[in-house]
Amino acid sequence: MKFTRFIYILFAVLSLNQLTAQTDNCSAAPLLPVNVSCVFTGGTSTGATQTIPGCAGNADDDVWYRFTATATSHSVTVVGSASYDAVLEIFSGSCSSLTSLNCVDATFNGGTESTVLAGLTIGNTYYIRIYHYAVGSGSGTFNICVSNAPTPPSNDACSGAIPLTVNAGCVNTTGNSYGATQSLAGCAGTANDDVWFSFVANNYTQTIQTTGSTSYDAVLQVFNGSCGALTSFTCVDNTFSGGTESVTVVGLVPGTTYFFRVFDYYSGNGSTFSV
Repeated sequence: MKFTRFIYILFAVLSLNQLTAQTDNCSAAPLLPVNVSCVFTGGTSTGATQTIPGCAGNADDDVWYRFTATATSHSVTVVGSASYDAVLEIFSGSCSSLTSLNCVDATFNGGTESTVLAGLTIGNTYYIRIYHYAVGSGSGTFNICVSNAPTPPSNDACSGAIPLTVNAGCVNTTGNSYGATQSLAGCAGTANDDVWFSFVANNYTQTIQTTGSTSYDAVLQVFNGSCGALTSFTCVDNTFSGGTESVTVVGLVPGTTYFFRVFDYYSGNGSTFSV
């Protein structure tokens, strides 16, 4: 009986070691399913060792997953446990020749890190690594999912810019960037979720203001010209998540249409703001 228990315990230890090895290096990364919406898989980086240098923080406990693209755009989301500050990095290529597509570290312990990946090749394998930002593994556990990307909003491109009325004082309109994709390179940060608005100037000077939600670090960029030939007036990024960005643009021509875009400084999966 004791011998049988010993064999059982030995098998359990070997199985645990195998599970750790499956996620501790890229070459044995387990396959995550791609679902229509987010269906979480639990994971841990406790006991893991560093594979390659971190893109943010200390990657001494990085663990790996992979997924096969079923569309040209997917969302990847990771939620850390109470004292786990997750860092999320996505790669293309093979384990011996990885190319980093995105590194996401916008929140802190217990926060959600997410990104929308565009331009994927259907049928190709992509790799994900996760680790705790600080030394060690923190509380050690997290949840991860890969899902279809949200439907882009109607103002995802300049051509669909939402027209706003110029008011005597600030009258907020609520916006969101869920599912938005990048139109132009960011003037600050990563513009992978930029959305567009327009206004017709009624004065030579106008003030534009946007306020991000708690996890949204708004960047505001104003343009003149047409959607096919835009010239940047200004790019404003003076605050952090939840802050208000405001700019007074001068030299406008009354009666002329101007465009501006709003995006989150960090590479995320979309959020809300007011403008």
